Amino acid sequence: MDLSPIDPATPEPSKVPALEHLVVGVGASAGGLQALQELFEQLPSTSGVSFVVVQHLSPDFKSMMAQLLGRRASMVVRDAEHGERPEPDTVYLLPPKQDIELREGVLCLRERDPEARLHMPIDLFFHSLAMDQGDRCAAVVLSGTGSDGSRGLVTVRQAGGLVLAQSADSATFDGMPLAALATGLVDFVGTPGQIAQTLMRGSSPEPGSDVTASEPALQELIRAFTKATGIDLSKYKDSTVRRRIQRRIQITGQGSLPEYLSFTASKPVELRQLRLEMLIGVSSFFRDAEAWTYLRSEVLPTLLRECGERPMRAWVTACSTGEEAYSLAILLHEAFREASEPADYKLFATDVSEEAVRQASEGVYTEKAVSGIEPVLLNRYFEPVDTGYRVKRTIRERITFAVHNLMVDAPFTRLAFVSCRNMLIYLKPEPQKQVMSRICFGLVPSGVLFLGASETMGDLSTDFEVRSNQHKVYERHGGASRARLPTPSLPKPRPRPVSQRGPMEDMYRSVLGRFVPPGVATDARFEIVHVFGDVQPYITLPQGRMSTNLTRMLPPAASVLVTSAARRAREEPDGVVVTGVALGKGEAGDIRVFAVDRSEQEDHGFLVFFDQAKRPASDVGMDLDEASSDRLRQLEAELGVTRQHLQTAVQDLEASNEELQATNEELVASNEELQSTNEELQSVNEELYTVNAEYQAKIQQLEELSNDLADLLRSINMGAVFLDHELTIRRYNEVATRVVPLVSHDLGRHLRDLRWRIDYADLEADATMVLGGGPATVRTATDEAGTLWEVSILRHQHDVGPVGLLMILADVTAAKTYERKLADQAALHDAAAQLAKVGVAVLDLESRTVEISAASKVVLGVEPHVMLDYETLETMLRRSSDEAAGTSLVRTFETTRSSTRLRVSARPGTRERTMVIAFQPIDDAL
Repeated sequence: MDLSPIDPATPEPSKVPALEHLVVGVGASAGGLQALQELFEQLPSTSGVSFVVVQHLSPDFKSMMAQLLGRRASMVVRDAEHGERPEPDTVYLLPPKQDIELREGVLCLRERDPEARLHMPIDLFFHSLAMDQGDRCAAVVLSGTGSDGSRGLVTVRQAGGLVLAQSADSATFDGMPLAALATGLVDFVGTPGQIAQTLMRGSSPEPGSDVTASEPALQELIRAFTKATGIDLSKYKDSTVRRRIQRRIQITGQGSLPEYLSFTASKPVELRQLRLEMLIGVSSFFRDAEAWTYLRSEVLPTLLRECGERPMRAWVTACSTGEEAYSLAILLHEAFREASEPADYKLFATDVSEEAVRQASEGVYTEKAVSGIEPVLLNRYFEPVDTGYRVKRTIRERITFAVHNLMVDAPFTRLAFVSCRNMLIYLKPEPQKQVMSRICFGLVPSGVLFLGASETMGDLSTDFEVRSNQHKVYERHGGASRARLPTPSLPKPRPRPVSQRGPMEDMYRSVLGRFVPPGVATDARFEIVHVFGDVQPYITLPQGRMSTNLTRMLPPAASVLVTSAARRAREEPDGVVVTGVALGKGEAGDIRVFAVDRSEQEDHGFLVFFDQAKRPASDVGMDLDEASSDRLRQLEAELGVTRQHLQTAVQDLEASNEELQATNEELVASNEELQSTNEELQSVNEELYTVNAEYQAKIQQLEELSNDLADLLRSINMGAVFLDHELTIRRYNEVATRVVPLVSHDLGRHLRDLRWRIDYADLEADATMVLGGGPATVRTATDEAGTLWEVSILRHQHDVGPVGLLMILADVTAAKTYERKLADQAALHDAAAQLAKVGVAVLDLESRTVEISAASKVVLGVEPHVMLDYETLETMLRRSSDEAAGTSLVRTFETTRSSTRLRVSARPGTRERTMVIAFQPIDDAL
């Protein structure tokens, strides 16, 4: 397991971050809108942080996220644009149909691949964010289904960034948060509001809170950490350790290192979180694919040949969750398979983390974790399960997973291959030497060492030959090695005072042999733990399975008496003596039983001594009745206890039965709720049927309207062509084919692609102008046959949908001919009137308008440029009479509406004229 985080000066990303402020990637999916609103409600408008929100968006609908989120956020919220640099205090949203990355401090958008089997936009952005910004980034995983984001946050943690996830109980959908938590790399878990507060603490450390190497509290914290986890942080680089501790101080909201030390003392689980902060499992199948390709083609076949008939032994150190170990096992299987030999190897995979080793031994990985494996190898060495894929047994049984601390524990030996990648870079120089010495000690001559991209051999470079400097593959040569297996310093043994202890021990043995009778010491279950003197005359070994139980080594009668005496001896401080007991060889003797109080254990022990009287057993009276009575009382007591236990069990069973009955009632209630839910679903189904019927009625109405429109287009004597917003043909009628030869497959063709039969050169330009919002146009054009067409272009738009055009094509040949004839006749009449000096005026009595010819103005003596209206003409034409005001001839004619011919005096201006006026009514039908 690699130490976290990656030091910016060692592995990727190696370049200086392009942005000075913190950039936060936020991943969300189903139920993410509410979580995003809660998050940005708690963030100030001057946070000094850029946020990039990546969601799973439908490509078929317009996203309203900017408007919905902008109402609740105090920062600027807008869609991201390609090529722009993220600015502080701004939230950038992923547009639909796009994927987003951060490269050299610039947001890069690209079209989403519609054929991609797995679409993981959150993982994609998290990975690019970590590679571009290093430790000046953070990843936030909010509500959503699936596991998108769980792989990308690994890269963020590897680069030193902050990882936060929404708690499962506060998320509408907990799939993505749980997948993030399963990685074991999340720095903080909480509600969106708590995540906002943590982000602000992490982005702006408090003044004076930096951790210094000389601070006494740091050394005390390291000692407490080592005691709790078994991992000695003093062997890791100080800068990495201080940076990780500093970040935990900020995340937990502590003001200083002493406060954090007190916090860990009151909350020991924080030391485990700090352990996760220090150790991070960054692993994947066939990581650095080119290096694995080199191993497969150039290294492993050679090792197999050199091993010959011996099984090949390999070791993967810091195996994390097992991806690298299984990758090596797959390549070894492939190498044996290509050599047509049965797989004969043993692979050891170790890690300091028990959780990682447990997960690795299970061999179960998500579909996304195995997505980088070749399909052939995936089908050959993995089997699908509910949660993804499991490594087949043929591979798993070849690997031994174990917890192992490479800096303390002894190495494996007789190894042909060792992989130690991306672990040495976190150690100080001296621990690096110790680790490399252990590895070199375990490798056989010609064994291969596989290191990480940023690691070197150090002082042991003379023990190895470079196989590939690019891929960090080294071979141990067969000469004398400088590697020495480090040995732990043991305390010097204290000198044994032989002169004082030796004689006393001899005296003790002499006293025991002279004054202590033969006997044994047993535990509470009569298992013999020590023997005094020669007890062979009294006890014998039982037949069958070996046993050291005293009751099985004594005769049956003596066994009953001893167990009864032992029970009474617990209450008798001076012990119990049983006389006349039949012992070995048909003789009788006494047995003394003492109870020994062992304060460190719950039960007593017993001392049993034998005293043989050397008289026949028949001469000795044996009190077996009393012993039997004691044994019977003991059995009765045990029976009473058993009855009590049985009664307790019966009561427990009755309680369990009641609980089961309650559970059954709950199930019945749940069933009733399900039935109620089913009824609600049935009601919803009925509503859906109603909505469907409404839609069917709408469809029928649309069909009727469509039929009416088709009938109208067929019946009118004008051509009609419908165009969409791109000037392509949508619909036309039969008359329109006289102007443009259209057939059914021309639907969808552009206006310019058709061969029009009229001489209308600006047709496309006029259509574009009208479509853009210009006024409707009406033009006349002649076709090839000489027919005159009036072309009207009109703009139309429905309540919903884009703008379109309607072109009306009307044959105006006859109308234009008739119009010209009328114009010619009017001109002839005007010429005749002028020659005859007769004026003609047409008066419309309804609309009170007048049309007067030029000759009429001459007769009336009016200048040609003077405009005469109805009222003026009425005033001029008044009949001369004795009446002072005169009588209006127009009004007289308006009343009589009959033909009249009168001589009148007209006064146009100041000159009086006499003229003859003839009124002739015109029939309305004309």
